[in-house]
Amino acid sequence: MSSLDLKSLYFFETFPELSKCLAILKSNPKAVLVSKKNILDPRNNETKNLNLYLFFKNNEVHYSWNENSNFEDFNFSEKNSFSMHDPISFQPVFIPKPWGQEIWFTGCEKRGVSLALPYKNSSEAVPLFYFFDAFQSLLLKNYPLVLVKILDPLDVEVYGDLYFEMHEQKNEVYIVTQTKSPNPSIRIGIHPEISLQYENNKETLQKDILESIENYEIVRRKIDAIFDEKRIENKIPLNDPISNELLQWWSSELPVDLRNEEIQKRKHMESFTYYLPLNVSDVVQVPTFTPHALQHGVQVVEFQTPTYERAILSFAQKVLTQKEWNTKEALQKMRFDPFQQKKLEIKFQNDFVLEEWICQFSDFCAYRVTLSSQQNYFFSKENPYHLIYTLNKDLHFLKNSLEVPMKSQECFFIPKEFQHFLVNNSSEACVFLVIFPKN
Repeated sequence: MSSLDLKSLYFFETFPELSKCLAILKSNPKAVLVSKKNILDPRNNETKNLNLYLFFKNNEVHYSWNENSNFEDFNFSEKNSFSMHDPISFQPVFIPKPWGQEIWFTGCEKRGVSLALPYKNSSEAVPLFYFFDAFQSLLLKNYPLVLVKILDPLDVEVYGDLYFEMHEQKNEVYIVTQTKSPNPSIRIGIHPEISLQYENNKETLQKDILESIENYEIVRRKIDAIFDEKRIENKIPLNDPISNELLQWWSSELPVDLRNEEIQKRKHMESFTYYLPLNVSDVVQVPTFTPHALQHGVQVVEFQTPTYERAILSFAQKVLTQKEWNTKEALQKMRFDPFQQKKLEIKFQNDFVLEEWICQFSDFCAYRVTLSSQQNYFFSKENPYHLIYTLNKDLHFLKNSLEVPMKSQECFFIPKEFQHFLVNNSSEACVFLVIFPKN
């Protein structure tokens, strides 16, 4: 199809469901379904006026758009038309943090927007709202796009350690994707030996933990004040993240006594808590009221419920998002029993595939798949769509005798209309995550 045939146009205020669109297009293969939609670019609040198109090609529904032009001024080339049946790959956006960065595969907000590109298209990736806002009802079936993000701490002790924080309502789950430190771990809960040492004397334990954190905070504030003076001298905003290299340089200039005091009091403070060893594909389900801090060099996928609340007990850097720590309030509510790693609930298992639930939140679910070598994996047709994140091996799917790779450590959108299956061609088991919205 090279250009629009005005006699074959069907105009819609909003497109009907995909099955109805398919019926129209099958009855008239030359037809083009047209609609208009305004979408918002959250980075600058700019509204984009799009013309949307659906048409029949290679026995599949294809879609496309043009922007800020007349609807007839469009040419359906290979580079700007996409099949509703094909996966979409994501190119992430990187969000700086004091401890490293977050990597958003499906993020779309003022701080950053991820990019999207169907697997076989050779044009450049575009902001994902062109796909998932413009064609939300057809691709997402009117469900939100689940956020898939990576926490990527620096591989530097202390500087790559996250906040030691606690949540009262928010549920968090971490799935390890890479480990770059010699002893990858998460600091979580009370150390079992400390718990035994204090037996059932919670009040004394609570008092000693508070004292250790308050003693460390005094030193931390002294160092932060010195660093704030350096920020002012270098015209760096007081609450902007600073590079690890610059922080280490400034730290090296601190008085030796102050540096030694910081190390001694930090290690004493941290001695009350447990360090859980981690490996790639491990899952950590963080209970509410359990303080935790992912450690340096451990990259994870993070899933969480949509509730923003946290209490920061301590941090070995300046906290940029709030002035005070929440130590006393958190200690009044936190759990003092040691953290117990739970086995994942099995969703499905046979000789070739193992599916284990990672989370079942109110708005979406996720599970981990272990697929044996040289085996195929089929997706359920009951869910509106799926997202997959490959952990340790490349996957492939076959279409028209073409083998299309899905690289390890990448994220893909799998539409409900996906008619194919994934293949593990490696000599070892492949582990990947599957995410879908709740019906």
